Amino acid sequence: MHYVNAHINYQTYKEENFMSKIFTLSSSAILLCCAAITGCSVSASDTQSEKKICDGAAGTHDGKFFTFYSVSMSDDTCMTIFDSESKHFSYKWNGSRDGADVVGGMGWEVGSKTRDIGYNVGDFSNLYENHDDGKFGSIYISVYGWDCTEAGSNMVEYYIVENWHGDEFRPYDNSKQAPAIKLQTTEEIDGSVYDIYETTQIQQPNACGPGNADFKQYWSIRRTKAPIGDNNIISFSKHVDAWNKSDLTLSNNMGYQVMGPEGIGYSSGQLNMTVWEN
Repeated sequence: MHYVNAHINYQTYKEENFMSKIFTLSSSAILLCCAAITGCSVSASDTQSEKKICDGAAGTHDGKFFTFYSVSMSDDTCMTIFDSESKHFSYKWNGSRDGADVVGGMGWEVGSKTRDIGYNVGDFSNLYENHDDGKFGSIYISVYGWDCTEAGSNMVEYYIVENWHGDEFRPYDNSKQAPAIKLQTTEEIDGSVYDIYETTQIQQPNACGPGNADFKQYWSIRRTKAPIGDNNIISFSKHVDAWNKSDLTLSNNMGYQVMGPEGIGYSSGQLNMTVWEN
């Protein structure tokens, strides 16, 4: 079993203005021009049909919302957004120090408590975590977002963890300096039962406002890993109902809501997945 202590500073994205540029030249226009030239070939980069992001960013590409955050990772840690009607992207990362973190994904700038999220993980491989000599690494895939009821207080960061590296996954409670205690196990949701946890972050960056603050974290963690290569559904409202049974409530003031990977500390891997609203 390994434990995880995770959060992301989305506010830094906005303050440092890492908003992405959106491509305006269509692939079809380039293909038409290329067709008139003998021996011309067009690659993905030629048509600007994909966007590679290696610095912290949050914004839209071709109208699709994404977040990417990387700190203390190798220079080749990047996210690539592919040309697709759905939200199709890949991650590759390599961390070899304490405090390294890469997290993000694709989804929606405004979250919803009733959204049904579809996803398919086509590749989740070359995974490595180093736990030797006191080192720590953790890797998982989740729906991730914020409830910004009131900036500076009553904020909630939530995770629905669908897959991970290793045999078992359990969050770590920063406020107690100990593994979190399970609150309940749900009835079956979308083909699996989930364990519910609550943890607390003390004076950490947050997505709801500037500066550091204390905030709660809600966790739903699958008992069994979601299958790779299959279309899967997350009925977010059913997790909201399960959290309510443990007095873990969300307001209607939702921040962003994305799905993707997180790699922490001494960890490396690659992922390719698609996300959509079902």
